[in-house]
Amino acid sequence: MDNEKKGKEEDKLEDIMEKLEKTLARLESEKLNLEDSYTLFSEGIDLVRKGNGAIDKVEKKMKVLSEANEEF
Repeated sequence: MDNEKKGKEEDKLEDIMEKLEKTLARLESEKLNLEDSYTLFSEGIDLVRKGNGAIDKVEKKMKVLSEANEEF
């Protein structure tokens, strides 16, 4: 079950990264008005925050596992 949870977290992070890449591509390639640019920029910032949160969770779990391994 732990492997399933890890897989879901990785998928979630991968999904976030994919959405972020698409958002960045749109910002770079399309001629957008200021309002649309701001909306995409805001979405990108939100995705970065979500990605950072997902990475932080994984890092904390890895640290706990690493510390538990040192006890043995």
